Amino acid sequence: MQIDLLTIVEQVLGQKMHILLRQLLIERIDHIHGPSRLSHKRGYGFVAHVLFSLLLFPIWLSAAPVADERLEYTISYQGGLTAMVWLDICDAVLETSQQTVPVNGEMAYKALVEITSERHEQMEEMYPFRFHLMSYFSSDMQRSILFDKRKKTKKDRHEVIRFDWDEKVTQRFKRLKPQHIAAGVTDTETRENEISDLFDFLGYDPAHFRRSGKAGQKLSGSMLDRLSLLQAVRSQKLAVGQEKRLTISDGKKVLNYLVRVQARESLEHDDQKRDLFKVRFDAFKAGKWSGEPAHPAVFVWMTADELKVPVRFSIDYALGTFVIQLKQKIEGQPAIANSVYPLQ
Repeated sequence: MQIDLLTIVEQVLGQKMHILLRQLLIERIDHIHGPSRLSHKRGYGFVAHVLFSLLLFPIWLSAAPVADERLEYTISYQGGLTAMVWLDICDAVLETSQQTVPVNGEMAYKALVEITSERHEQMEEMYPFRFHLMSYFSSDMQRSILFDKRKKTKKDRHEVIRFDWDEKVTQRFKRLKPQHIAAGVTDTETRENEISDLFDFLGYDPAHFRRSGKAGQKLSGSMLDRLSLLQAVRSQKLAVGQEKRLTISDGKKVLNYLVRVQARESLEHDDQKRDLFKVRFDAFKAGKWSGEPAHPAVFVWMTADELKVPVRFSIDYALGTFVIQLKQKIEGQPAIANSVYPLQ
């Protein structure tokens, strides 16, 4: 059983994470009657790693741009790291705005997600994290225009990706390290008028970012980022058996998503029966639409109405299951400002 489990982990998460989980599994066997399975920093690191991976995949999905909306979620984990007990590990806020804004010469919708362990003492004590994702995408929901992602744990990583549809290539900009900013190190390329205007629009100092030295990802046809992916799905009428193919990029990699409406189910939510679509997302490396997946399948349950509000998400990894459950839906609120919860 242990060998089978570790083989699956290696295939799903890669060699580096395989080594980490092997160590975790050994610790779990040695301390089977010990304290909580989330008592090791490695365990917290694994959970945070998977959460950010989920963010980079389409599990954090923005609401259809038909109303100003705020969705609040609780994220829970069950698996070997918690001795198969469900544990709430963090909260998420997802907001969208009905209004379009001019970005890079065209009108765009905005979607934003922020995730924090702030109100979960066990995670906060051992591995505090804040994730921030913001996407601007075309009003026809066919093309991403701008993608802003920040991951703050013990380190702070911040990257902005511009989708240049004139040159049909992505441009990536990484935030300079604090010591470089303090020393007055600048990147003259980010001071170009067009790029400078883009950073001014986001509220960032362009001198604090540098252009990536690596070649950008080539763009072809329609292409979304990892946050706006489901916008394209939720904007359509859904029916059981329906399939759709969508391509996404994070500026470095391209993934093809096969989206399938698997069922229409009546489930309990918020003390009432809700009519929901169950939608499956499978990801494959660029150029493929089948075969070995790029990551485990993501399942999304969304309301079977015109809003298609995502009320539940689920993804199974080798060492456990992550579930994201809607706590509260607040209508009539505009998208929140560019921010990220500070680490204390």
